[in-house]
Amino acid sequence: METVKINLSLKDAMILEIEIAGQYDPQEERVLLKGIRNHKISLPTKFRLDTLLETLSKLSTRFYKVRNELIEQLGTKNKEDIMEVPEKLDGDKPNPNFKKLESEVKDMLEEKVEIQFEGLKLEDFNFELDENEDYPMFYKLLRQSQTPITKKRNPGV
Repeated sequence: METVKINLSLKDAMILEIEIAGQYDPQEERVLLKGIRNHKISLPTKFRLDTLLETLSKLSTRFYKVRNELIEQLGTKNKEDIMEVPEKLDGDKPNPNFKKLESEVKDMLEEKVEIQFEGLKLEDFNFELDENEDYPMFYKLLRQSQTPITKKRNPGV
């Protein structure tokens, strides 16, 4: 299996993590998205997905750490002693720190990240999806995984 490198925005990498791992809402006690990993797939494929998932999880963890540091920097504690950056100050006055937080988070989510993983084959995912399942970022990953990056040969050499 060849190693594949792809470039995604941080936002797309975080979406891909959810699509692979699935998503559960503990408050409603229901599965929001089953996740590719939770379908019937071979153990080698599951291993490759889990390795990719570790990389994606590290990116998400880093994002939330940096975002929380920014909230600590720009925010104030509310009545419940929780740090927050409210959208408005004293009624309708816009909070400049909220705009700064919003802008910096948006910029961070648009940052490009390179993800390297063992290639995945379409035939490794031979299962039926439930009618409410859709995995657009994973489909993009699969398409790019079918054509691994290799060194281009110089035709003149």
